[in-house]
This record gives sequence, structure tokens and C-alpha cells, in this order.
Amino acid sequence: MAEEQQFKRNIAFKYRIGTILGGNPILEEDKLRFIEINNKRIVRINLIANIIDKYIDILSLDTEIKKSVADDDLEPEKAFLLITLDGVERDIVWRVLFREASTNVNEAKETIRSLLDLKQIKQTGIAEILSSGEISHIISDNKSNKRQKGERICGLIKSMRYPVISKKEDEFEKSCRELGLDNDVRVNHSRYFEGDEIRITIKVSNEEKLRVNIEKLLSNIKNGTFKKIFSIFK
Repeated sequence: MAEEQQFKRNIAFKYRIGTILGGNPILEEDKLRFIEINNKRIVRINLIANIIDKYIDILSLDTEIKKSVADDDLEPEKAFLLITLDGVERDIVWRVLFREASTNVNEAKETIRSLLDLKQIKQTGIAEILSSGEISHIISDNKSNKRQKGERICGLIKSMRYPVISKKEDEFEKSCRELGLDNDVRVNHSRYFEGDEIRITIKVSNEEKLRVNIEKLLSNIKNGTFKKIFSIFK
């Protein structure tokens, strides 16, 4: 009997974080006592507690958002970004950035930061910004997939927050296309155009490809395309 009790005490259940979030948390004096999953009591031991402490705030999110996490439709890292928003803002940000479109964590983080800035600058709500005709047009575009919609939405919000920088980026990208370089050559500007230099990266596997790419670069120096690129920094 003692051996059987010892065996039961040592049993561990392995669950996905989504399953844990979908469980029933039992509280006692505002402290988590255990989580009930499939009629099993998952007690708060050190190993489990570390996981629950990290994700417990997600339990405060709306039911539909929690379900999307439990169903693996929404990554927990993305759900974390929604916690600081109020109910109305949280719902529309989740719908626009994560349900109707697809964005990665870094894109979503930057976009939410820009939305919060625009909220203060324009003295308007995030819901109003994301309900604009431009956003609605992107979402309803049947020719674009979710990833493409996400990129366009993030780009639009960024241009609203940083109009001068966004204009320079558009000019820079257009000029880089005029260079006519292949995919082995990358031309990049400094972050936010804070410096006046560019970085050129060439990826080649032999001398002939290196020669061709260098000749193309020299040709663009002669025809003034690089001069046009450098003028963007002024």
C-alpha cells in the first residue's frame, strides 16, 4: 500500500500549454491551488508552477482569445502582447493582426507600439484606427493571403506613425530596384536612416559571379543611381 501511494505521488502528467490554459483553475484566497484538467488535479509543484506563473495572465483574456491559444491558432507570445490593452482594443487588435491577417511577434510588437503612440498623438482610439477604410480594404482583399495582409497592415501603421521615415524607405526601395542587381546582392540603409551610409553585401561562390556583380555596381555608380540613393539621406 505504501509503495502504491508513493507511486501515485510521483506520477507526472505532460500537457501542452494550450491544454493547461483551457483547464479550470481552482483558487483559494486568491492563490492558485490547482488546475483541473480531464478530472485530474494538477497541483502547483515547482516544475508546474514555473510554467503557470509565466502564462497565468493569459487566463484573464477573453474566452475567444483563450480558445485560439488552446487550439494553437494563436501563439502564447502573441497573446502576451494583448494583455496590456483594454477589452475593446484587445479584441480588434487580435482580430486584425492575428485572425484576419498574419503577423510575427516582432511585427505585432512594433505595430502595437505604434498604435499606442498614434492613440496619444491623434487623440483617437486604436479601434478607430484599425476600423479605417484603408485597413478594411486590406482585410477584404481576396487576392492577398493572410501573410501579405499582415505585412501591408503593419506597413500602413508604420507609415502613419513615422511618415517621413516611411517615405524615405519607399524611395530607397524604389531606387534599389532601379539598380537591377540580382538576389545575391543586398543594399541596406542604417536603422531609421540615422546614419548617412549604406551597406552592400555580395554573396557569391566563384570569381566570375563576383566580377559580374562588381561591374553592375560600378555601372550604377557611373549612371548616377547610387547618387540618387545617397541623396535620400539628406
